[in-house]
Amino acid sequence: LNTTVADNEKLFTKREIDAAKRAVQLQERLGWPSTTAFKKIIRQNSILNCPVTLEDIDRSLVVYGTPTALVRGRTVRKKSSKAVHVPRVPLPLQIKERFRNVELFV
Repeated sequence: LNTTVADNEKLFTKREIDAAKRAVQLQERLGWPSTTAFKKIIRQNSILNCPVTLEDIDRSLVVYGTPTALVRGRTVRKKSSKAVHVPRVPLPLQIKERFRNVELFV
């Protein structure tokens, strides 16, 4: 099921959409704290006269999803596994004699 932002915005009033946009803008201005940390900042009233509420944050997640900047900044590349060393196997004499002019490179 693919839903677009426009489809998600139809679920809310214009005032609720504006409040969700303000929540995303504030999260950006704070340097993209995690959603949990952002909610904690709002819950503890760390920002004076802040118009953003916890419901606005939740609504922004429903409408816009998790911000890509949040995901990109915390995604870490996994280490690749080391190559396995395969021991060299000598070519059987019968094959070597039959195919003298063929050179194999792997």
